[in-house]
Amino acid sequence: MAGRGGTGRPRLARVERVSGDTFLLVFEWPGGGRREVLVRSVDGILETPWGSYSIDDLLARQRPGGGGGAAAGGAWLVEVRGGEVVARLPVRVVEVHRRPGERVAAGETVVVVETMKMLNEVPAPCGGRLVWVAEPGPVAAGRPLLRVECSGGGEP
Repeated sequence: MAGRGGTGRPRLARVERVSGDTFLLVFEWPGGGRREVLVRSVDGILETPWGSYSIDDLLARQRPGGGGGAAAGGAWLVEVRGGEVVARLPVRVVEVHRRPGERVAAGETVVVVETMKMLNEVPAPCGGRLVWVAEPGPVAAGRPLLRVECSGGGEP
């Protein structure tokens, strides 16, 4: 989205309740650039030029144990089953940061997916060896995005 904060598709970096049903959303672009948008919730949904979001899901992502921050994938998008991360919604893998056989740290971004016109980083659920990762392209709901052979602890 050139001219409106950077190039490429933005990712939602932060959500903050300003008052009542008004929220501040901060979007960041891959090439640098940032845009803050004030949005009013209508029936629990925030409508932006870059997608629609359930406020309950966004706020849950920012709570401890809720998936780590708005940019970190979160429980609304993926389900973690041990070392496997499964898409809850249809997504498109747009970037693959690590390859099978490599060591990953817990929380390290492995893939970036696009859904609802937004980019979302999907982190490793644990430290260990990356066994499998989806290739760029569509992934159906309920299908795995990545699998890690967890080695315990948080670091590989």
